[in-house]
Amino acid sequence: MKNLKILDINFVLIGLSKHSRIDKIFEKIKCHATSDHGLVTQIFLLEKLLLNEQNSQFYDSLAIKSCLKVGGQPNIIDMRYWNVFPFDPESTMVVGTSFYHFKLDNIGQHLFSHSIVTSMDRNFSQYVSMERVSTKPNDKNIFEKIFRNLLQEYHKEHGKYPQNIILFHGKKYTDLKPVVVSFDKQIKVTSFSIDKYSPIRLFKNDGEKVPIGTSVNLDFQQSILDRSVREFAICNQIGAESVRYKTTKYVVINDDVRMSENHIKHVCYAMCHYYFDNFCVNDVPFPLELAQQFAKKAARRCIGRNEANPLDSIEEIVKNFSGMVRVHENLEYSIDE
Repeated sequence: MKNLKILDINFVLIGLSKHSRIDKIFEKIKCHATSDHGLVTQIFLLEKLLLNEQNSQFYDSLAIKSCLKVGGQPNIIDMRYWNVFPFDPESTMVVGTSFYHFKLDNIGQHLFSHSIVTSMDRNFSQYVSMERVSTKPNDKNIFEKIFRNLLQEYHKEHGKYPQNIILFHGKKYTDLKPVVVSFDKQIKVTSFSIDKYSPIRLFKNDGEKVPIGTSVNLDFQQSILDRSVREFAICNQIGAESVRYKTTKYVVINDDVRMSENHIKHVCYAMCHYYFDNFCVNDVPFPLELAQQFAKKAARRCIGRNEANPLDSIEEIVKNFSGMVRVHENLEYSIDE
């Protein structure tokens, strides 16, 4: 790897056998390449390559992940689309939050990696993720601390705070509006709680599946005396052939921008159209998808690094297994598989 830096090579594509997962070779290579040598890597399984010689989805995924890592912007949103919304993309930040449970062999306590992902540009294509480890799931203090740091990062880069923030949380969410208010009371916050595993399914009267992107208000599930909570579901596809469908449920927590019902739904569905690891529509908005993946991959990175250099205390783990990731420009760690 030292020779690669001498040759001014910064991105390395690595093929490994699936057996390397047994000894966490993936994670150890990531740790060595990114932390010790500053290299950006994309790792893939050789067995998948051999099995998917005629499968374009495998190559689509590999191409998109590699594109993201070298600073590409593989999205399909025309920026003129955002002109119809009551917020200016130039001064708007979109955010995703998530956490992931894991354990280390040498420590019996349950651990949770937390990630918040925030956009840094008007195209909603360049993101920064910050990750922290905690002994609590959905740790409010951890999320608040991360979000404070990310708002400061945004200010450092733009010389000001965003005027609008759109937050996409998982089904379990932490209210981050008080953090925003502590910086600037004029910032408008729109927050959603999102359930990607909703059991809701949408069908036409004749039993046929509804078209992708169909949305349905869920106020009929609420008491007729109190339908103040805005809830809706959007039908999504799974897989390139669109042979499987699922429905994602959205709950509007708050909306300082006071968007119309149509604007609310269009914002959520539009944010599902940023490519992640295939050329399909995501089942959740892109920032939330990124946060879920970063929380999961941070846990794997933690496991891999701990096997290489075991730590014996929770305090050491919390201190050593936290990091910041730029999804595009100036990567400090690469995007994990």
